[in-house]
Amino acid sequence: IGWPSGGALHEPLDDIALSSRLIATELDVSAASQLVREYAEFRRTMGGGGVRPTAEWFECGIVYVPCVDRLGRPVINIRPRYHKPGNIELFRLGLRSTLDAVKAHLLHERTSTFSETNPLDQYAMVWDFQGAGWSNLDWEAFHCTIHEGAHHYPNMGSQIYVLNVSPPVRWIWNAASRFMHPRIRRKCLLIPPAEVNACLQKVIPLESLPEKYGGTGAPWLGPQEAQ
Repeated sequence: IGWPSGGALHEPLDDIALSSRLIATELDVSAASQLVREYAEFRRTMGGGGVRPTAEWFECGIVYVPCVDRLGRPVINIRPRYHKPGNIELFRLGLRSTLDAVKAHLLHERTSTFSETNPLDQYAMVWDFQGAGWSNLDWEAFHCTIHEGAHHYPNMGSQIYVLNVSPPVRWIWNAASRFMHPRIRRKCLLIPPAEVNACLQKVIPLESLPEKYGGTGAPWLGPQEAQ
């Protein structure tokens, strides 16, 4: 596979990249090789380098990457309450640009040896459903996320924490989980409102965690600050 500028404009297709795809395909070498070829073609169609976010994506405030967790994994905080369905291209661009920014950070943090706490360059994802309602539900964005994760960013997610799980959110989860690979379902932890603070305090250093969750850190910014 041709990979011009590998390690410069793109991350290297090295042991980490190949191991992640082998895990994503349950050690199916042929399927993992196909994912590598798909990824190389994906990057070629993007014109080199990562996907750049737009001001519109920043200002909507759906996604915020405030810190790393106790294992050095970037924490992707998703706030569905800020999502407005109907613009799938903005969502796809925002998703790709967020994951590319995470990739860039992890590459920058690499040293001459593997990370003992995050050897596969993965992130932790925090879905916070506080304040979200039926008007934020977007099945098209959900399927877009599944596709991008399976084909372009396989096995980047290490753990998925779903916060403030109410009965309606649990109903949505039960419907959505049918479309998820069992490996993805195993990574998901559903946390009811009463257990949110205790969960986050175990995952994120207190100095990076906002006071509303029992930490000593600054608040996690919303759309108003992005504007």
